[in-house]
Amino acid sequence: MSEETSATKPSLRKRASTRPSAKPARDSNSKVTPDEIVTTPEAPEPQPSPEHPIGEIQAVHHKKIKLVRDSFKFPPEEYAVFAELKCRCSEAGREVKKSELVRAGLMTLKALSDKELIEMLNGMHRLKTGRPTK
Repeated sequence: MSEETSATKPSLRKRASTRPSAKPARDSNSKVTPDEIVTTPEAPEPQPSPEHPIGEIQAVHHKKIKLVRDSFKFPPEEYAVFAELKCRCSEAGREVKKSELVRAGLMTLKALSDKELIEMLNGMHRLKTGRPTK
């Protein structure tokens, strides 16, 4: 058995309580002495073990993301592209939702250079915003 240094051995000491202890009441004119200052050690960063790589540790502690709801208007010919893309994905064995296609499109646009993005936007006509009048 190899020798382990005290730095590599797991600590068997009890952890200091993080709860505030009951302190006697003090008047506002008294000073704090160094003996009265209590510090708590910081918790060490969790180290990934070979069984649990960092990605798996982060996946375990994944918090639910609050989604943003929004609505858009599309010209009929551009809206038909959703059906075409959904059909292509279905034939490739991947069911997809419209929101996934929009998100994939955003990631594709994000990867473009500024010049390519502006050229793409200049090729489209602007749509009138807002709801139609009754």
